Amino acid sequence: MTVRPDASVEILLQRIAALVSQRQELRVAHGRVSQLERNRIQIADCQRKLNHALINRYSRRNGVDAAEAATSVLNAAAVA
Repeated sequence: MTVRPDASVEILLQRIAALVSQRQELRVAHGRVSQLERNRIQIADCQRKLNHALINRYSRRNGVDAAEAATSVLNAAAVA
């Protein structure tokens, strides 16, 4: 999924909401395990993209290099 950097956060949030709704429908309809797993992977992929989009958005606003910001976040998570 390629989107404009400024709009990507909002688009990804909408996509995640749609996928979560789809997952709830699959669960109610007793969807196949393969469908649920595919949906889970899509949600996780969108969440990963959202993480990167947020890092890029806020690092640009604060004048921080995105790679440096991501490394800082990962280091802080590893310490916690």
